[in-house]
Amino acid sequence: MNSLALMKSHLQAQRRHVRDALEGLTEQQLATPVPPTTWSPISVPHHLALDVERWWFCALLAGDDTAWQYFEDHPGGAWSVPPGTDVMALYDAECQRADEVIARSTPTDPAVRWPDFLGPRQTAAEITMHVITETATHAGQLDVVRESIDGKTWLVLD
Repeated sequence: MNSLALMKSHLQAQRRHVRDALEGLTEQQLATPVPPTTWSPISVPHHLALDVERWWFCALLAGDDTAWQYFEDHPGGAWSVPPGTDVMALYDAECQRADEVIARSTPTDPAVRWPDFLGPRQTAAEITMHVITETATHAGQLDVVRESIDGKTWLVLD
């Protein structure tokens, strides 16, 4: 298994963790912020779909103009979920698009687009590690929120 394939398998495990942390919550629980956070549980996969998967893989690594335009049009990010959004379908679709970008990449491929504020241009391997870290961080935040909602905890072995 090459290094990007190995990283992709770890990324997929973190994506499953995000999904598992939300499974079984009611619509009201998904939409209600849990103090001290100011975000609702469902806003996490919305943020991950658009500000993480789409941004890092599609807009930057692949240089997709449509993905890039989303960020030009939404400078505040994707923490607010528009009414009627099927967030989990959006998350699944963006993860699939990201996986396609990963599959076409080698670890040393540089990002096609890169804003100066991010510093030195990163490679596919560096971007993938960033996304794994960010997804795992948000999965951990969802663990705390989920325990606060209904006491559910679990042991993560991935």
